[in-house]
Amino acid sequence: MLNLHLLSLFSQGSTKSYWDLVSQFRSSALSPSNPSGTRSLALWLLALSHHVSKLDMASHSQLVENILDLPWAGATDEFCKSWCRFVCALVSARTEWAANVLNRIVKALSSQTPTQPTRRLLYTRTHLLLRAVLTLIPTSVSTLNQLLVKHFPHRRESKREQATFARNILFITQYEGQVAETVWRVVADRAIGLDVEIQIELDELEEEGGGEGSDIEGSDSGDEGGTGFDDLSDEDIEDVDGDGAGGLHSDGEEEKKERKVRELVDKLDALMKVCLEHLEKMGTVDEEFEATRDALFHHLLQLFSRSILPTFKCRHVQFLLFWYCSLETDFADYFLGFLIHKAIYARSGRAEPLVLRQASASYVASFVSRAHYITPTYTRTVVLNLCSYLEAHLEAYSNAITLANSIGLHAIWYAVAQAVFYIFCFRWQDLKIGGPGSGVAAAGLGTSTSSWSQGLSILQRAVLSPLNPLQHCSGTVVRQFAAVAQHVGFLYCWSLIEANNRRSAGMGDLEGFFPFDPYRLSSTAERFVAPLYREWRDVAPVGLGGDEEEGSDEESAEDEDEEEEESTSGGEEEEEEEEEGSLTSSSQDHHQHQQHPHLALSASRPGLQIPGSGKRSHHHRRRQRSARGRGDDGTEDSSLLSASDASRTGEEGGGGGIEEGLEAMSVSAN
Repeated sequence: MLNLHLLSLFSQGSTKSYWDLVSQFRSSALSPSNPSGTRSLALWLLALSHHVSKLDMASHSQLVENILDLPWAGATDEFCKSWCRFVCALVSARTEWAANVLNRIVKALSSQTPTQPTRRLLYTRTHLLLRAVLTLIPTSVSTLNQLLVKHFPHRRESKREQATFARNILFITQYEGQVAETVWRVVADRAIGLDVEIQIELDELEEEGGGEGSDIEGSDSGDEGGTGFDDLSDEDIEDVDGDGAGGLHSDGEEEKKERKVRELVDKLDALMKVCLEHLEKMGTVDEEFEATRDALFHHLLQLFSRSILPTFKCRHVQFLLFWYCSLETDFADYFLGFLIHKAIYARSGRAEPLVLRQASASYVASFVSRAHYITPTYTRTVVLNLCSYLEAHLEAYSNAITLANSIGLHAIWYAVAQAVFYIFCFRWQDLKIGGPGSGVAAAGLGTSTSSWSQGLSILQRAVLSPLNPLQHCSGTVVRQFAAVAQHVGFLYCWSLIEANNRRSAGMGDLEGFFPFDPYRLSSTAERFVAPLYREWRDVAPVGLGGDEEEGSDEESAEDEDEEEEESTSGGEEEEEEEEEGSLTSSSQDHHQHQQHPHLALSASRPGLQIPGSGKRSHHHRRRQRSARGRGDDGTEDSSLLSASDASRTGEEGGGGGIEEGLEAMSVSAN
């Protein structure tokens, strides 16, 4: 019979027998070669479990610490059960030990053992214990949240260490939803940090190397260059923590920086794989977990708003939301509503920062252009909203004396115009209604708007306006838009582009950042992104592929004005050659993801409404456009937003969408 009077004797000053007991709880006692010692400790734990109320932290900290330090998770089933019973009884009777126990549990989620089966057993047992502790002490969740942040491996730790910890704490969210926000925040923040650091390192390599060797294939946005590390994410890269990893030499600053980028890319790829696999698992569960899926979407959206959207150099982490939105039409609807609300419906009383509104417009353009699951109907709805904003702004500032000279005042307008240009390049087939257009005029600004989606006719007026978006938007986007618009018979604007070039140093005041440019992380690209992703080569007009020239009219104009171009734009022709086809990608063709069969556009939830559909169609009435707003053929367009309603674009929609803002869009002018 175990002498349970030891605890009482210790409190009375008789310590020798007590310390003999304390010394028995040591790691060596659990050796596989000493089964009798293991059984003895299990019996001691069983006995102590009935007296945990006496194990206060002040008097018995050494005894309890020794017990907690035992490598219990890898021990026999008998000992593991005894140890877990003791710990659960301890934290129930003495809650002051809960933080200590949780701290050890969280640290165990990142430990490594030699073999995969052993790791699986260790993590399974650790999660079972954590779940039991959280059930016994629900208030310990706040402590757990702090520990998850504290013990996330440092960014310089190995890929395996970071991916293992991330996978384990994401698994916690499956049985304890209260930690989901913290878990996603800490994992995404680490991924964003790696993503940004990669871009910074690549920018430095490009500057030091004169722009050679660090760029690949080109980015679709052009202005910012490519992601730059397609060749740095090789599948045969392991944990490149030591010298000579990846076959790189240790001598030379450039080689060291390239090796550093390889390490960063490998870690980011591993984290993205862990996150996407978790989302895949949670997104395909039974319908009874629909609330969990919805909650996860809102966690991701909150994460996007707080961390991803404000981070300009983030290139890959946003694809978590890109993938998750493919699961349900409602998710894509809400995400687009959220972005459009930020970009053009922000309430004037608490306006969003300018940079976030511009970034939101870029996200709208890139998301609609790249996501296969965004249907043609929805694409036209988004473009209608954007074009309505363009028209409202033109109406509001039609008489402003400083219209063309106040670039800051019109920064959002330029961002929205660029978004429409970009979407047109990728979704022109979905924006074309009926048969092919009648072609473009031989000279000047020719149009054929009668067979195009509602709202697009405002682009002619916008292009001809004093705001001159062809001059201030990204030069790459403008040139690609001009080429596509001419080729498909929508608009001819090369003459205006050439005039802009002669008057100034060229185009490109606005950054050409499109956040869903091609995804370059090897272990996740083909499995998660490619089936959902629209490549430029999939939608480029026949005869206007990625390497296609911009058009014979442009070439002849460039030949005539070559000397003047060189003097006014500092060798712009060479710059155009470098940027040519930057809205293209040389990635292989991918199977198109099956589109959602319908759009759930219920007025009871935030999101986009299709103007002119259902009971809302009676709100849309025709009105005469001013001579300035007519096309060359004198046709009129349907009313989108009158000058008197222009101020409504500053009002905020409710929830995460733009329902109230769209009400303004659907009410015609008086």
